[in-house]
Amino acid sequence: MLSVRPDLTWRDMQYLALKTAVPINMEDPDWKPTAIGKKFNHKYGYGKIDAWAIVHAAEDHELVKPQAWYNSPVVAVNAAIPEGTQGLQTQIKITAEEAKNANLGRLEHVTVTMNAAHGQRGDMSVDLISPKGIVSHIATTRKPDTSKNGYKDWTFMSVKHWYDSPGIYFFVQTKLIRT
Repeated sequence: MLSVRPDLTWRDMQYLALKTAVPINMEDPDWKPTAIGKKFNHKYGYGKIDAWAIVHAAEDHELVKPQAWYNSPVVAVNAAIPEGTQGLQTQIKITAEEAKNANLGRLEHVTVTMNAAHGQRGDMSVDLISPKGIVSHIATTRKPDTSKNGYKDWTFMSVKHWYDSPGIYFFVQTKLIRT
């Protein structure tokens, strides 16, 4: 890719990888459509790299603008996580005006940094849910994880919410489940 386009940045490389990804093992039930119509799987991401396609796509790729960030205010919940599947939910709303003021043209990555106290960290799961109902499982239950430390300043990231739209309107809904 860089031999045909030495001006590509790491973000351009990500755009090209996403654009040309080839889904694999389509029998896996975890493949779900995203807001941009691409299939995503928590095990395989957007799929495997197609070397021929990505090099040829790089030839006429339009470079992406410089990266912009939006840092939302901290949301303090200070509530117990109930047992069962209902869980505890929080929301962060990012308006189109806030996105514009932060110079966001599209959403690429969503990160969530959280603190959650729990007697067995592996019993918790955390989902990131977009307004379009796209669900990213940013933390899943892990029975062997018996740590009593919970999550302290843990940052999770998802690219499942990649969205190519100026003036995005997005809210983050995190759902903590305790089993």
